[in-house]
Amino acid sequence: MARIYRSILDTFRLGENKDVRWYVIADDDTLFFVDNLVEVLGKYDHSKYQYIGTNSESIKSNYDFSFEMGYGGAGYALSYALVEELVSKIDGCIERYPYLWVSDQLSYSCSADLGVDLTVEKGFHQIDLRGDISGLLSSHLNSPLLTLHHFDEVEPIFPSKDRSESVKHLMKAAKFDQSRVLQQTICYHRQSNWTFSISWGYSAHVYESIFPRSILRRPLETFMPWKKGRPPLFMFNPRWPSSDPCEAPHMFFLENVDQSSDRVVSVYTRKSARDMGACSLNGNHSADPISRIQVSSPAIGRKEAGRIECCDVEYESGKEVARVKLRACMKGEIWLREQRKLNIYVEPRVKVELLTESSYFNFVQTWKDDKEMLLLHTKVDLVVTLGGDGTVLWSASMFKGPVPPIVPFSLGSLGFMTPFHSEHYRDCLDSVLRGPISITLRNRLQCHVIRDAAKNEYETDEPILVLNEVTIDRGISSYLTNLECYCDDAFVTCVQGDGLILSTTSGSTAYSLAAGGSMVHPQVPGILFTPICPHSLSFRPLILPEHVTVRVQVPFNSRSPAWASFDGKDRKQLAPGDALVCSMAPWPVPTACSVDSTDDFFRSIHDGLHWNLRKTQSFDGPRDL
Repeated sequence: MARIYRSILDTFRLGENKDVRWYVIADDDTLFFVDNLVEVLGKYDHSKYQYIGTNSESIKSNYDFSFEMGYGGAGYALSYALVEELVSKIDGCIERYPYLWVSDQLSYSCSADLGVDLTVEKGFHQIDLRGDISGLLSSHLNSPLLTLHHFDEVEPIFPSKDRSESVKHLMKAAKFDQSRVLQQTICYHRQSNWTFSISWGYSAHVYESIFPRSILRRPLETFMPWKKGRPPLFMFNPRWPSSDPCEAPHMFFLENVDQSSDRVVSVYTRKSARDMGACSLNGNHSADPISRIQVSSPAIGRKEAGRIECCDVEYESGKEVARVKLRACMKGEIWLREQRKLNIYVEPRVKVELLTESSYFNFVQTWKDDKEMLLLHTKVDLVVTLGGDGTVLWSASMFKGPVPPIVPFSLGSLGFMTPFHSEHYRDCLDSVLRGPISITLRNRLQCHVIRDAAKNEYETDEPILVLNEVTIDRGISSYLTNLECYCDDAFVTCVQGDGLILSTTSGSTAYSLAAGGSMVHPQVPGILFTPICPHSLSFRPLILPEHVTVRVQVPFNSRSPAWASFDGKDRKQLAPGDALVCSMAPWPVPTACSVDSTDDFFRSIHDGLHWNLRKTQSFDGPRDL
């Protein structure tokens, strides 16, 4: 064994060291994936002392030798700088450790004496296991595959092939895309409640249940330990094979791989019938009809090391072939769907746009018509908006009754209801989902139009709900508006001017503020009564109590109609004799707070309006000396 380790010295002394960066040591039966190895070693500085490898999969082996040792069967790499330092010390090190009888243990000890610790790269594999290692290879860690070893101690890794044929079969896939070999990709077919786990270039598993990534990255214990002993036996957490149809996978192994245009297409065929019924917990959607899984992946460029991929599944019930398309994951995709397990609803037009982009978005849900939209509050627990205050208004308008809490993220330049920043969406949503959270209850107005005030009948039974304000103005007419205003049937005043704003306290920082109204904390209950350019200098804005009903009527002798708009939309003409009746709606809009309602309010007027921003005056009085 000393002779094997001393071969490093012999190789160095050959003198052919120009441009040499690394010395890689391994057994004669170690299988290398050279492109991956070159890429991984490229991350490290060869001009510094580097000792890179991995330990054994077996706890017993590591206990017998060292948990800090790079195993020679898996292969390990020494930087040129370290070898240069070792060559003058190898003979002395060998004499110092005459009782060490394996070369990799000797290499570890000599490097340790120089203060150089092992840097573990998980793509090296000693394979100190026995039997069927398909469970391990089907759940490979998210690291480039660098080596495999001990093929003579395990069963052939492909069914119906011997050991030599199995190795050649795996290397066929490696010739097309070495960066993806054994890289695990997990995706879902939501219509069937299935999970697909693809170990590229080797196997595909289909589970008739939805499993998170944290479960499937644990290898199925299809193998046996290298040495018998008491548990724990392995340096990783395996999972037991199950006879439960909801937990046992349908297994498929690589049949062939080819390149078509800009995609590499690999095909996986069923190993054998699973001989179980369908998983009854998820609607009895059996995957038994599937005999082949076709996986397409990008042919241009290598997969980025350490970054997982996502995939889309296309499958029609009862068909023999399922198609899986690998692609880069979109921002937040894994966190939303797999970690938080959220069911996501979007507006119908948004779903159409998403499906145009990718079939992956089949899992996104929507509603078909206005009737279904009326029941949204029974399906939706939380609303997330991306935009400004207008997006919050639009979201609130979709709920005619109870409104789920809204978490508003700011994408605009000015917002008084959007305290969350989109770049911190994950931390914000995590905090909201964990709870508890502070909310601001924002009151809404409910409005009815009356055609011909003498009849006193509402135009529609369904009220128009308003979160900011109702504006009654003169429209394109050159005449002043003439509006008779009543509060609980008592005459208040006649508005002559450009119009009138009836605002909620949430809307006090919008149009009402521009017209001279006061800023009011959104949780103060009340209705703001703000004239627009009144024809009277004494006409000042009012704040009315929340329990009143305000009636604004266009008198029969008015020279022109008026126009009403509700949160800036749904503009309606009010002819002479028509009226608008507004009162506080029974269902407020809860919006999540970044801190609390008061802090968010003051922060919004400071940041959005620069409220009371002024230069600090210099000190003019006498100073203490």
